[in-house]
Amino acid sequence: MLSQKLTLETFALVYYAQCSPNATSAGIMTPQIRTLRRSAIGLWNASHTDLQAGSTALGIKAETDAGVLSLYNTANTYFAQMLALSVQFDAAVVTNPAETGPILDQLVVLRQQFLLKMNEIVNAYQIISDGRIYQLVVIESVLLGFTLIVLLLEVVFVIVPAVRRMRQLRADISSMD
Repeated sequence: MLSQKLTLETFALVYYAQCSPNATSAGIMTPQIRTLRRSAIGLWNASHTDLQAGSTALGIKAETDAGVLSLYNTANTYFAQMLALSVQFDAAVVTNPAETGPILDQLVVLRQQFLLKMNEIVNAYQIISDGRIYQLVVIESVLLGFTLIVLLLEVVFVIVPAVRRMRQLRADISSMD
């Protein structure tokens, strides 16, 4: 998940700054790393929004289930806070490295809460999916039963009379000889 990617990148930056005696705060946040992080943040923001609002490019329909939307609303709180902290961390690494520790601690806590909410959303989708699958199984079973009844009626009203008629015709032909 992109939330984990951002958190792990943040850990990596802090670890690198702590373990490299020659690293400066401005030095670890190179333009390339800043671009990668902004790209990840943008992708995370877009994908999170697309899951809820739908995306024709991704073939995702807008979510309409009230229960899932309620779970998304809760997850959005953590999402917005993590997004803001990620941007705040990027600025703090360069301007005030002492602030990165508390930001990182908050990110870890929020990430856990966010992932729990996202797991609840996945479980809700699973329940909805299972319900739809059950409906399809019922429809399929009814269609199978209907098809078998039609075949039985075909045998009773078409094939059996046709066989009787053929036997009668054969008996009539045999009696003529």
